[in-house]
Amino acid sequence: MTAKVVWNGVVRSLTARDGRLELRAEGRTPAALEKTDKLAGPLDDAVGTPFAVVLGTTSRDPEMRRACEWRVKTFVVTWRNWQKVEPRVFKDTEISDADAARYSLLLVGGPGENAVARRLASRIPLEVRPDAIVVDGKTFPATEAGVSLVYPSPLNPERYIGILAGTSPGGLWFAEWQGGEWDFQIVDGRSAAAAALDPPGRFPERGRV
Repeated sequence: MTAKVVWNGVVRSLTARDGRLELRAEGRTPAALEKTDKLAGPLDDAVGTPFAVVLGTTSRDPEMRRACEWRVKTFVVTWRNWQKVEPRVFKDTEISDADAARYSLLLVGGPGENAVARRLASRIPLEVRPDAIVVDGKTFPATEAGVSLVYPSPLNPERYIGILAGTSPGGLWFAEWQGGEWDFQIVDGRSAAAAALDPPGRFPERGRV
């Protein structure tokens, strides 16, 4: 089957392969991991697969460790009240390689706080610094900010990696697991844009990767 598609004002002729039409931007180099129609995200899809929450325990900052523990506890309570079942929870230093590959992983804590996030950092388009969050190469300057991101798992082509992280312990408290259509969400309670929102500190930046 051949189809004509008008994309950004340009007419393109596409031939179906295995029943699929594939359209890519000119000059774009595919990433090592690419979302597909079967693994499109975002978080709502990730928790629709067998998943596990992974608590980050490796931060040198005791306040950050406490923030990670609090975020896991609140997720567990919310999930239990909503779904009437306990979610799987592992510590980052105790989850086996087999379980890490078996489940979609909701990692609480970024590479500086979560051993699993640190092992996967080079394969996930997220960098968390004290003064900025970088998503897919785009830098968002922010302090006291939190981020959540959902991405295909490097460990299993049928599973996801979700990360909830912060530039600081306070930033992690601001972070929220994104819903709807978004792949990532940055929450900065100290930005002027966030202060104008209701409630303050929510949704200054969100998008797709």
